[in-house]
Amino acid sequence: MKDLIAIFLISGIAFLSPFIAERIRIPAVILEIVFGMMLASLYNIFSLSWFEFFALLGLIFLMFLSGLEINFSILEKRKDIVFISLLYILLSFLISFTAVIMLKVHIIYAIFLTNVSLGLVVPVLREKRLAGTDFGQSILVTTFLTDFLTMTLLSIIVIYEKYESVSMEFFLSFGIILLFLLSYFLGERLIWRFPNFFKRLYEDPMEVGVRGAFALMIFFSGVATLLGSEAILGAFLAGVLVSAVLRGSGSLGGKLEAVGYGVFIPIFFLKAGAELYRSLSGVNLIFVIHLTIAAFAAKLLPSFVFFKKFEVKDAIKMGTIQVSKLSLTVAGAEIARSAGIITSFEAANVIFFTLLTGLIAPTIFRVMVK
Repeated sequence: MKDLIAIFLISGIAFLSPFIAERIRIPAVILEIVFGMMLASLYNIFSLSWFEFFALLGLIFLMFLSGLEINFSILEKRKDIVFISLLYILLSFLISFTAVIMLKVHIIYAIFLTNVSLGLVVPVLREKRLAGTDFGQSILVTTFLTDFLTMTLLSIIVIYEKYESVSMEFFLSFGIILLFLLSYFLGERLIWRFPNFFKRLYEDPMEVGVRGAFALMIFFSGVATLLGSEAILGAFLAGVLVSAVLRGSGSLGGKLEAVGYGVFIPIFFLKAGAELYRSLSGVNLIFVIHLTIAAFAAKLLPSFVFFKKFEVKDAIKMGTIQVSKLSLTVAGAEIARSAGIITSFEAANVIFFTLLTGLIAPTIFRVMVK
């Protein structure tokens, strides 16, 4: 009976969260984390094996969709901004690394400080009607590149910490990248030889495109695990592969997002909220404030590289929206906790910091853009 009540509560929260979030004007992800905290205070959801399984599948799906969001067509069209964006990201990481040394924490915190939430940036740009402008496109390119580089670096750090040395097993774990490259070159050739087959990925009534993408996600995640790597790296690369080969996912991406964000991913964020509740006593508000200040410094100080392309105030706006963190930072905290790199209490601090920046940065940007 208790399991039935838990199923009812979890499915109800997943359904109602977007409506409530839209009414109070906050990201649904933040609300799902809060609801996860409330749910954990009422019920021991960690005793539900199926909940743990669906939460893990939600994390894998989140990483897959994050890779899918890397829009290579925009990167190809906006080569003029790619170099500047890469310089900005490099400086941002160096400042984050400096902050990590000053705070005396693990280097993985530099990833948390550098990362940015595409899921927050895109809606804000659309709301302010900036997505199609040169300014908005530059923000998108920077965000795409930041997500790709930080998630790749996160995977490398996690794998290195797993083996604690550069060994044969360490190099073997990167076999998933070789599989990605081979799959990409093979896919590039197959798409030209069998255009009708790939056309079915979008139009087939049996949704072979969704089935194929899901199978690819599971396959890459499984192979990554067998090679001693991380399932999340495999899922992320599978998403990147679909985006790169198909030159953007189009309607297929919409269907996959419907499955991911509509079914599995909310359960992951509910679990993240439950983990936060379980470790709430270990949240250090002073440390969270220090992280927030470091995040703003890491994004605002390097924004001078955009001074030649945009006015100073626009460059500052760009740095401000880049502070926004949400889905991938929460995912990164969970991955680092699972790998034993940070403790549950540290993960709680990171999630709390993520919620704070996810609310503050977009709000400041909205005020700056009139």
